[in-house]
Amino acid sequence: MGIVDQAERDYEATRITGSRFDVRPQGQENLEAREAPAGEPITATRRLPAIEWTSFSSVADLLTPPGPPEWQLEGIYPRGAACAHFGDPKTNKSTFERQHAIHVAAGVDLCGLKQHHGKALIICAEDDLKTVMSGVRAYVRYYGFKPSELEHIVRNLLFVSARGSGFRLVTLSGKTIYISDEMQGLAALVQQHNSTEATPIVLAIVDTVARTLDGEESNEAMNKAVQAAELLCELGVAVVLIHHTSKFAARELDLSANASRGGSSFPGAVRANVAMHRLDLRKKHDGRLVSSLLDEGIAVPSADEVESLTLGMSLPARVDWSTRLRLFRPINTNYGPTAPPLWFVMCAHEHYPVLVHLPFSGNVHQARERIRQQGESKKRRALEVKEKERLGVVVRAAMHLHEQGTPASKTAIHKACAGIRGLSSLAVVDQALKQALRMALLETYEAVIKNNSTEAFRPGKELAQWLDCPDLHTPI
Repeated sequence: MGIVDQAERDYEATRITGSRFDVRPQGQENLEAREAPAGEPITATRRLPAIEWTSFSSVADLLTPPGPPEWQLEGIYPRGAACAHFGDPKTNKSTFERQHAIHVAAGVDLCGLKQHHGKALIICAEDDLKTVMSGVRAYVRYYGFKPSELEHIVRNLLFVSARGSGFRLVTLSGKTIYISDEMQGLAALVQQHNSTEATPIVLAIVDTVARTLDGEESNEAMNKAVQAAELLCELGVAVVLIHHTSKFAARELDLSANASRGGSSFPGAVRANVAMHRLDLRKKHDGRLVSSLLDEGIAVPSADEVESLTLGMSLPARVDWSTRLRLFRPINTNYGPTAPPLWFVMCAHEHYPVLVHLPFSGNVHQARERIRQQGESKKRRALEVKEKERLGVVVRAAMHLHEQGTPASKTAIHKACAGIRGLSSLAVVDQALKQALRMALLETYEAVIKNNSTEAFRPGKELAQWLDCPDLHTPI
């Protein structure tokens, strides 16, 4: 008896009272009054929590086929799990998840991927409620849902205004981080709703995590944020936590799940990680990202393929859509292989961003070969430009010497070009002079220099036409 009493006195536990979500900080112990013998004061001791375990009921139960995993969004978000969606700022992460929630509420699959339909809840912590609802209206008007689907969206799409309302996933008290009262209250509300309504809430979007963390992004804070999300997960709700990448990951093009900002425990605490990327195929800097994606085994469309795929879409004309690509890239899940990446083009509809699915399914080897050929083509073009520049310099040096009455010998031309980059070698000058002779820009004649006969150059019959046509050479 003494051992039990000592264990009860030494045990410090979190108090759970009333609702299962009423989590109290340490220090408010669940005390139980114990009756004392006559003449002794009544003392209060801590009550140990009840712990239960379970096991397989039989060998037949153990050998039952497990069946496929249950998905909220097929191959991407598991049902009833906390998931992370991160990316650089302005990559339309919120736009994608808003459209995801709309399709869940409407009962319409997204981009050909099956999903679990029901009610969807958007926790608006970054944009104000008016902006979010206006974005929903813009996408609904663009997509063209059926009247019955519109009715489902009205009934099944829910919003929580968390911007400026003090809504937090976690709260900070001194150096200790707790699940917030607001999150516990929301979980209790979802529990009540799902137990009484025919259509349960199956998806919750937290936009964004950083706005609900009280300024703390340590490992402890990120773990506690995931625990807060799991209050909803226990009720069968898949929770998508929208987050940002770190500056280092953005600079170094880190494509792993560890690219998310804050505590490194976050990507491991959630059950699935996805990333959103912005690509502009016309930008030289994005070529590094394309190469990194190819190394990851992800085919990237060419600008011509993007133009071909967007021809039949209801998109604004005269826009180079290869500059507005978005890549939704599933990284990992705890439930088997992930779905293939999804490509989108970002357009503005009625002043709000809309992501339009691009049905691209390319081959990585073909993409690598295309990029290799493009690289060789660029090298050839660059080499041709350099050759034209050298030819122009050499021809003009010969003309200048000839106009001054000085025999334009090979040695004299080389001296005239000595200070010019790329023409310091006599072999390069000799190659340019041979090309000028082939094109009849220059011709040779015998000149006398210091009583010695030597070969010199003078204007050829095609020189005048060459000078008049700027496309044939690069002016120096």
